Amino acid sequence: MLSIGATAASLAAGNPAAGALSAATWFSAGLSKESRWGYYLNATTPLVALPNTHYFRFDSRAGPATAEDVYEAWDAAYQLMGALYPNQDCHVFGWTQELEYLRTHMKDAPGSYKEILYLCEHPLVQGEKIKVNVSAFANPAAGLRTVSMVQRQCELQRPRAEWIDITPCGIELADREASLIPEEADATWMQLVTTPSADDPGRLITIARYQGKELVMEPPPVTPEYAEFLRSRHEKPVVPISSAPN
Repeated sequence: MLSIGATAASLAAGNPAAGALSAATWFSAGLSKESRWGYYLNATTPLVALPNTHYFRFDSRAGPATAEDVYEAWDAAYQLMGALYPNQDCHVFGWTQELEYLRTHMKDAPGSYKEILYLCEHPLVQGEKIKVNVSAFANPAAGLRTVSMVQRQCELQRPRAEWIDITPCGIELADREASLIPEEADATWMQLVTTPSADDPGRLITIARYQGKELVMEPPPVTPEYAEFLRSRHEKPVVPISSAPN
């Protein structure tokens, strides 16, 4: 996941070479200690390593980010989430009528980062919810003032015999959502897509789509058991995502 995040920032800065920006730079150049990176990495790695589609928006203006910059970046990510889920079936994760926001996952360090975790309608499985993390960070790398992120957890926890094929959460979902991305005069959203390789459904690849370019990267390796599961699912007819409930 580290190399993927680093490559994303490098691509946004105009350098298409995978891994040109080191992981150390991505996670130390201006990012605050309050963000608890150990927890962040543990939570984010499975999101990138499994079939999924995430979004990144980079502000390449020079200079340190202000609190207003971070809030504007977060607002852009929130608006993107609203565009991806036009039914507005999203609410803050952990919110209940009884406790309201007492046990929600909301973080705000003015001028450093803002992050709120939501539950939204699953794009593939009717009646299920999907975790959607909306966040913005200040000065994530040299030459970037802010980064906005919309990350999702498409996987559903199931016993092995009842696993659900979430591979359409990759390139098929990215293609479907391309027309939903809001047009902005001064910024472009990057799709970061993890999806099975066309040559081998048991091997996952990650594709960064940004400003009309595609950069293919290798995500963390999958276990032999998961690779076997992916191949076995693709030996059977799979319902296209266009036929799945919205």
